[in-house]
Amino acid sequence: MSLKNEHKYTARYALIQGVYWPVYCSSYSFVSVFLLSRGFSNATIGVILCLSNIFAVFLQPAVANVADRKNKFSLRVLIVMLSTVSMLLAFGRCLIHGSTYLMGVILVAELTLIFTMQPLINALSVYLKNKGVNVYFGLARGIGSVAFAICSYIVGELIERFGTMASPATSVVLLILIILFVLNLTRGIDKDQPEIKKELKEDIQPELQSDKTAAQSLTKEKKEDQGSIIEFMMTYKRYMLLLFAVALVFTAHFFINNYIFQIIESVGGDAKNMGTAIAVAAAIELPAMVLFEPLLKKIRCDIILRLTLVFFTVKTILTLLAPSVFMVYVAQAFQFASYAFFIPASVYYASRIIRKSDFVKGQAYMTGAITAGGVFSGIAGGWLIDSFGVTIMMIVALVASVIGMLIGLFSIEKVNS
Repeated sequence: MSLKNEHKYTARYALIQGVYWPVYCSSYSFVSVFLLSRGFSNATIGVILCLSNIFAVFLQPAVANVADRKNKFSLRVLIVMLSTVSMLLAFGRCLIHGSTYLMGVILVAELTLIFTMQPLINALSVYLKNKGVNVYFGLARGIGSVAFAICSYIVGELIERFGTMASPATSVVLLILIILFVLNLTRGIDKDQPEIKKELKEDIQPELQSDKTAAQSLTKEKKEDQGSIIEFMMTYKRYMLLLFAVALVFTAHFFINNYIFQIIESVGGDAKNMGTAIAVAAAIELPAMVLFEPLLKKIRCDIILRLTLVFFTVKTILTLLAPSVFMVYVAQAFQFASYAFFIPASVYYASRIIRKSDFVKGQAYMTGAITAGGVFSGIAGGWLIDSFGVTIMMIVALVASVIGMLIGLFSIEKVNS
């Protein structure tokens, strides 16, 4: 495929990433602001976040399995379906007023579907790459981070002017754009690359394939390569220990992310300041993603991964000790050396220590560990704030982060770059 066409499809894919992450921002990042304005307690907000994460864990493989079974449900169709339902749910939030059980149920469903869309959108780029369409995922994902940053600032401003209804209203508009951009993604691709015409008509999810589908696509693959979780645990003991460490570190990470509004309020800020804080963290992800590959040529992946765990803890310490809104902004800037580098480093590290046949499982378990951190922070965070305040929540976050960092530093193995 020509460079011109590669740029064209990368631009189309970047538009999808550039709209998906703002949806994530307007629906998820501003959930505390929205629900507090509707009379929900911090503990109830935590339960809503927790349930959304748990349901997404079960829904993601179920949706992937549906896509694997028949050609009736293509990856694009599934994304469009999830986006449509999410849009209707977000619109429903605009129509309901006050603290009601219905509002909680609608928001759990909306967040669950938005979380479920994330691996599908990532799988879309892998599918195109595997079929000869070389899209630049890092660039597209980086644009998603920049769009997230811009959206967080804009939504913060809109809430300040028009109230919290700006959050679901923004999500409605963005979800409509996702539908349009996903439908347009592969338009004209058969003409640009005739040799993949037949394959593009098949509904395949390479990244989210079931073990059965993966086995059919490989010639005489060994049956033992599709082992159970117990076999995986016994084979990759140090990696399993790392997963436990990641769950602890991300518990602290999600304490900050899920309750950033309460943290900002505790130092005298408001929803507008919260939007800026989120924007700071998101905006610096793009340079980190761009710099990761060149950095990897000079520093081993395992060293980078260790450093990210250290900086997660540094960020937590700075957030705990922040005396002002500005210092919260400074703490958020450490997203550059923590989360932004952790994501590509964890994928690259897994590719070096896990067999190719187990790699998808390894990534699924890593996602599960991160989700576990989100679930625990959802359960505990709101209760800690209601019972003891933001400072105690952040102390608990620091303890989790330090323990996770120490376990992670021990469990990460040396790899060849």
